[in-house]
Amino acid sequence: MVFVLVGEGARIALNLATISLVTTMVCMWLVRLGFIRAAGSITVFLLWGVLSIAIYTFDGVDGTAVMGQLLIIFMAGLLINERWGTLLGLLTIGANYGAMVIQQRVGLPFPRAVDSLQSRWIVQGVYILIGVGLMQAAVRSIRSALSESQWNEQVLKDRVSDLRQAQAKLERNEKDLLGREAILKAVGSAAEQLFRGETLEASVPAMLEALGKATGADLVYVFENSHMADQPMLTSQRFEWVANGIEPQIDNPDLQDLDFRASGFGRWVELLSRNAMVRGQVNEFPHEEQGLLREQDISSILVVPIFSRTEWWGFMGFDETKWEREWSPAEQDALRAAAGILGAAIERQRAEQALNQSEARYRAIVRDQIDLICRFKPDGQITFANEAFKEYFGWDEETLASKNIWDTMTDENRYRLRMKISSLSPESPAATTKSQNINADGSLRCQEWTDRGIFDDDGWLVKVQAVGRDIDE
Repeated sequence: MVFVLVGEGARIALNLATISLVTTMVCMWLVRLGFIRAAGSITVFLLWGVLSIAIYTFDGVDGTAVMGQLLIIFMAGLLINERWGTLLGLLTIGANYGAMVIQQRVGLPFPRAVDSLQSRWIVQGVYILIGVGLMQAAVRSIRSALSESQWNEQVLKDRVSDLRQAQAKLERNEKDLLGREAILKAVGSAAEQLFRGETLEASVPAMLEALGKATGADLVYVFENSHMADQPMLTSQRFEWVANGIEPQIDNPDLQDLDFRASGFGRWVELLSRNAMVRGQVNEFPHEEQGLLREQDISSILVVPIFSRTEWWGFMGFDETKWEREWSPAEQDALRAAAGILGAAIERQRAEQALNQSEARYRAIVRDQIDLICRFKPDGQITFANEAFKEYFGWDEETLASKNIWDTMTDENRYRLRMKISSLSPESPAATTKSQNINADGSLRCQEWTDRGIFDDDGWLVKVQAVGRDIDE
């Protein structure tokens, strides 16, 4: 009989071990698939079932398996949820009551000494209820801690994200400022060349090279407009700079006398003539504009208008061929400043050309006049004198270059002339006075001089034109 009971117990233990092994493998498979919660639930109920079977077969309600049930109840609250832990605790009390009845009346397959089983069951039930309460308190505390930890983690993530965005924005702004500084430096150098008296043909290529290197663009170019009455507006490429490995377009016949509207660039006329820029990715431009741009492998473009006073003279373009680029507002402002400086230089060159033509006509008219005629700057430097003036004071052309108006008069007359010049204004530009000057033979002779001030657009005196005659006799 003993051997039978032992064999039966071994068989039950083997079956329980087999069930546990199979269930464990299933749980591991669920964990690999990501079903961690399901694996935990199966493990908890499996262990509870194994312990309950052990209590019903040989351990009884007075054995150590009951303590294992208490642990399982606690695990159920942690791994599943608080409600399932409570339910499992109540099931444990009911199941152990049945085991106690069987143990008292029928006996277990492996009987143990029965000593106040009912009181043991009551004590165990109290312990289980206490465990359930502790489980609930622990679960709530752990969940609260986890919830607070998750909230803190989320706050930390948000702050880290904000810091990264702020850092990225700071780096982007710093990059934009460095780019703008490089552009402005190039613009300053170009302005110095343009206003130093050099021609556009000599200074603009250097300006485009400086701007191209400062911006990192592949092509930088300047187009000039031409428009005649009753004729469409045309534009032609005048200057160009290209980076290494980029094909030049300065000899492209399609870019000479290009009809804006006939070529599909009517939108550019509307924007640029209003002093607005054209910028963006070529693949986002209207279809009629993409053809010519794609022929030049242009991916991104920025076009800035050039104005000479109020006239739309042309435009300056910056092309990217390797990647799509977004021009920052700082870069756009700096390049607009560059276009403004170029426009001012063009206006200055036009004014100088007109002045030179006017000067040539003036000289042709006054060269043979018998009156003494000259022009001089406010500091006294003589810029022009007719033949009568040079003969009267005994100067040739070479001597004239080293002389000034003060060399023709006495100290007293110098003071009077300075006062006379300072009194000239755009509203009262001319004044007539008499003075004594030193003629070619060194004698003092009296002349009558009419001095007329020449002012710029801002009202500054730039030159004085003097017309005199000898009245000594």
